[in-house]
Amino acid sequence: MFKRNLLTIIAILAYVLVPLGYAVYYCPYNLFFFFCAYLIILSIIVFLYRRISNTVCVWEIRKSDLYEKINLLQAELEQASRLESALQRKKSRYLALESMMQKLSYNLSLEAVSHYIVQKTMDMIPKSDQCVIYIVDEERQRLELVDKAGVNMDFYKIPRSGDIFDRWVMKHACPLLVEDTSHDYRFDLDSLGKSTPVGSLLSVPMIIEEKVIGILRLNSFDKYTFYSEDLSFLQTIGDLAAVAIGNTILYKRMESLALRDGLSGLYLRRYILERLEEILLYRQQKVFSLLMIDIDDFKKYNDTYGHTAGDIIIKNVAKIMLRHTRRHKDIVARYGGEEFLIYLEGKDIKSAVEIAEKIRGEIAEKQVILRRTPTSVTVSIGVAAYPKDGRDKTALIKKADERLYEAKSTGKNKVCFA
Repeated sequence: MFKRNLLTIIAILAYVLVPLGYAVYYCPYNLFFFFCAYLIILSIIVFLYRRISNTVCVWEIRKSDLYEKINLLQAELEQASRLESALQRKKSRYLALESMMQKLSYNLSLEAVSHYIVQKTMDMIPKSDQCVIYIVDEERQRLELVDKAGVNMDFYKIPRSGDIFDRWVMKHACPLLVEDTSHDYRFDLDSLGKSTPVGSLLSVPMIIEEKVIGILRLNSFDKYTFYSEDLSFLQTIGDLAAVAIGNTILYKRMESLALRDGLSGLYLRRYILERLEEILLYRQQKVFSLLMIDIDDFKKYNDTYGHTAGDIIIKNVAKIMLRHTRRHKDIVARYGGEEFLIYLEGKDIKSAVEIAEKIRGEIAEKQVILRRTPTSVTVSIGVAAYPKDGRDKTALIKKADERLYEAKSTGKNKVCFA
């Protein structure tokens, strides 16, 4: 800009001086007049130059201020864009939470609720590689794996009772963010082993009435995957999950009160008959077995030691049967007064007989103290298998009952299966 102004002034001077020189050359008598005119013109030119220079300087300052304002506006625009993006992300997350809350409120099955939670959590925090949900087993006071979702499930076998991170969350009842599992002073990392592929993780407790009922955890095979914002969001999901799972646990307890025998804690006859009908109707199992069990000479114990003694015997027999069956697969029911029916999922006749012999043997070996007197108790067992011994509920129970009668009539304290 300055060079362009200088060239303009030089051009003006040339434009003025050329006529002036011409006048001096041809009119030397008017030299004084032309000299005065030249000074006046030169003064005007200097004045104009200064004015133009000042104007240019002011313009440069204004242009600099304008560029600064443009930069500030661009920075504000970028910040506003980031805020809008964050708000949109939060909005979509909380809409997903609302949908999740509505979905969870309609379901009272622990399995269905847990499966929905792990799948939805993976969708809402997609940077994670795995999602795991644990429930606290109140009897044994330890974590129990309920459901899991994600990639490379075969690559990393998730511990069924949790690891040091899960136990830490359960003990302290507070959320946990581990950015790098190989460098965290809070944990004994040697107990993890060198082969753990988890690089970073998030874990939050699910709490109802100040009591930890479970843990919701996200794993990533990369380090520094998660941030505090992810932990806060997972904690919100965990709070919703705690309410939903708490409802399923409460419903299960209420259902248990309606379906279980108050003395033995076993299922009632009505429940196992309904489940058998459902299993056979939908062909849920290709093979299963039934054990019909009766306490030998039960009336003798009641007559000798009183009805309280009979209650003690029933409780002891129930505990042994539960110990030899699977908690979430088999069904153990009190079929009558001293008679029991066990459904063994996926067990053929051979496997069922082995379980029956274990139950019979332990009951016979265990001494029961009745009125300070050590007493032995025995049971007789009849075994029937689907589909070999029948394809409907009535036929199977009848066959198991016939074999139970055979066991009792041929000496008691035995298992009959053919």
